[in-house]
Amino acid sequence: MPDPRVRLSLRALLAASLLSLLPTVASTQNAPPELRRRMDAFTRALREMEPMERIASFFPRGSAWEFVETPNRKAPGAAVLRRRFDPASTLPAISEGGPICGSFGGVTGDVGAAETALVMQAMASRRPWRYLGRGRFVPPGASADSPGFVEWRREHGAWVIGRIGEEYWYQPRLIGRERPDVTRDTTVGNGLPLERRLAADTRWFRDSEPINIAGRRYIKYGLPRTLDDSLLKRYGTLGVVPIFKERGAVERGSPSVIYVLVAPGEYQPYQLFGNSICRE
Repeated sequence: MPDPRVRLSLRALLAASLLSLLPTVASTQNAPPELRRRMDAFTRALREMEPMERIASFFPRGSAWEFVETPNRKAPGAAVLRRRFDPASTLPAISEGGPICGSFGGVTGDVGAAETALVMQAMASRRPWRYLGRGRFVPPGASADSPGFVEWRREHGAWVIGRIGEEYWYQPRLIGRERPDVTRDTTVGNGLPLERRLAADTRWFRDSEPINIAGRRYIKYGLPRTLDDSLLKRYGTLGVVPIFKERGAVERGSPSVIYVLVAPGEYQPYQLFGNSICRE
């Protein structure tokens, strides 16, 4: 016959385990209904790429809100960045040409916004964001300390966004090593065999280092892709590796996306770091 003390111990352990889950379950389910509707409407507006005027309507009209960027790693020089926007600057900031337009769907073209951008988090899943209490939501499946979040507060009886958080990619600079620079000379290396001009054999490509064009930093985005040569136009050279941009793309200043030749007919996209296209 089983020892009743054993049954009691197992029951106590089970009860303790269930109790440990209660805060998480409660915080997920207990968002005020009006707040839950506002959050769902906001993520839907991002996911469906609604007009920026619609997205701006979720922000305060009588006070400033904060945009918080957290680095993806702890390293010297990696800092949490905070920016405040007053109501009058909200729409310009999130619209095309604004400093954070990429977070809200303002980056256009073949590559699109970074994976950690708010708009991409909203598009990643149609599941409701998880509520943590005190007006804060995190993406589905994210931990409570997620750098990506949306935090709401009450203003004149309505729920408005008070703070948004995003993760940004931080690449520390290595001592004694300069970032590779792209020259606008499109003739460098033309006399070399193609196999000696591919990025796949270079250190900067293997180490995923940022590259520079006229002081603007570009980082790898996604995987190499096969593209028809007729879609691209030679833009410059990095060492002897040819660099391309999209043919016919209308750009103001530096191109938003460049393509590095890694194999015959195969190109690696690089995107302006930090949604810099929005600041052109």
